[in-house]
Parts: sequence; C-alpha cells; structure tokens
Amino acid sequence: MIERISEELLLPRFTGTFDEFNTKVVQFGFVALFSAALPIVAAAAAITNVIELRADAYKVLHLLRRPRYKGSDGIGQWKAIVECLSWFALIINALILCYTSNALRDDWVIPFLSGGESCGGAAGAADRSDEAAALGLNISWAADCERNWKNCYSQIGGEAWLPGAQYLAAGASTTRKYFEDGLCSPGSLLYDPLHCDLCSERRQHVAVTMAWVFIGIEHVLVITKLLIRLSMPSKPNWVVADEAHNEFRKEKFEKEALEKLALLNSSDALNA
Repeated sequence: MIERISEELLLPRFTGTFDEFNTKVVQFGFVALFSAALPIVAAAAAITNVIELRADAYKVLHLLRRPRYKGSDGIGQWKAIVECLSWFALIINALILCYTSNALRDDWVIPFLSGGESCGGAAGAADRSDEAAALGLNISWAADCERNWKNCYSQIGGEAWLPGAQYLAAGASTTRKYFEDGLCSPGSLLYDPLHCDLCSERRQHVAVTMAWVFIGIEHVLVITKLLIRLSMPSKPNWVVADEAHNEFRKEKFEKEALEKLALLNSSDALNA
C-alpha cells in the first residue's frame, strides 16, 4: 500500500471539474443550437460521450492523484448556462429551418401563396417569361402560378434557362441573382422593370409569410419545451427515494446518539 501511495504521489494533481464541465457545456451548445443543420451530430455526441466516460474514469483512477471528495448539491452556475443555451436553441433552430434552407419556402410557402395554380394562358411576345422564351413555353411572367413565384429566386448560371455564358460577364465563375442582377439591373440583358416590380411584390409576400412561419415554429417549440419541463419531475424517483432513506438513517442515528448520551448522563448521576 505504501508503495502504491508513493507512486500515486508522483502523478499530477486533479485540477478540478471546470474543464470537464466546460467541454460538455460547449458540446451541448453546438448540438442544441445547430442540430437542425446536421441532426446526426446528436448521435455522434452521444457516442463520443459514452467513450469519454470510460476514458475519464481511467484517467482519474490511473493517471492522476486520487482527488479529494467534495460534496455538492448541483452543478452550480453551469445549470444557468445550460438553461440559457436551451432557450436560445429554440430561436436559432427555428431561424435555421426558415432561412438557411429553401425547402420550406419552395415546398410550402410559395405553393400556399400562389394558390397552387398551374401556369398557362396565352402570352404575347412582350410578356413571356424568360424561362418560357428559353424553353419554348407559352407562359406569361404575370401569371400568378407557383413556377413564376419560384423564378424570382433563381440564379443566373444556375438554371438551364439562365445560362451564365449568355447573361454573365466573360470569365465569371459564380452565379448571380436573377432578381437583383437580372430583372432589376439596367445593365443586364434580362432587365425588365415591370417584371422586377412584380417579383419585388412577390418576394415581400414571401418574406412576411416566412416571418410568420418562423414565429409559429418558435412558439410551438417553446410550448413543447414548457410542456416537457412540466411533465418531468425535477428529481428522478430513485433520487427522491435515496434522499428519503438517507434522511431516515440520519434521524435514526441522531435518536440513538441522544439515547446513548442520556444513558451516560444517568449512569454518571448514579455514580456521583
């Protein structure tokens, strides 16, 4: 035992739990705030935590001096930090869902605003959309249909009917926005002030609707979080049972100690 203690004294001291909590809280922040962008990261974090659990146990048992036991009734200020991150996560994930992906806009909002109408009707040479002119379709850009709404968000050089070789400067290596750099740019071959105004109005409708969708998603997440929080006990049942058992044992020991003290006092009084 003395040899083992001597060897352990040569090991570095345990510096405390700050670094351990810090890494876990940072990891929780990344998972909670950005899981909507990469959902699989939650599973990856769980796997790494299981591995790190055993690695930390080995580190404390074999690579560091045995730390002194210090009792605690919680994790201190880390709890407040985790709570703040969990509330911020609701807003951040709702923003990610609404504004970093086009799926919600193209698959839900635009079909709703356009009424799901199909593009059609007679179109003259003056009001044929750029897509219709390129693809040989008889579609007017003024038609209130899903395709025309989506075209306001197209990219020059990113669509077959908007070839970069025709509408972008020679040597251009990136796409440009059809609305800002085409329809509404006087120097562009795609410039059309009337179509620009109509697309501007449609984009405003989409922006307002997306804002309401964001508010709706955020409220649903907040209500869900509150319901889960109310339905879950603050302490697990086994913790409550252990605390009650410890309290019972404490009262029992105190009662036995008082009885022994009373017997000693009575015996001393008789001896006197």
